[in-house]
Amino acid sequence: MARFINWIAAKLRRRRDRMALLELNDEQLKDVGISRSQIDSDHSRYRMSQSHGLERHRF
Repeated sequence: MARFINWIAAKLRRRRDRMALLELNDEQLKDVGISRSQIDSDHSRYRMSQSHGLERHRF
């Protein structure tokens, strides 16, 4: 059951991050280092940071 809850939480985080990226204008996306077309393809590489906005995941 805990795995399922963690999976749901991860899905919700990814959705929240994608929505945050979609709110940025093209200039802000450029500052982050991505284009609008990349949001759907690899938005999971980015996450919201409590203190700094969007940060790139380190794999």
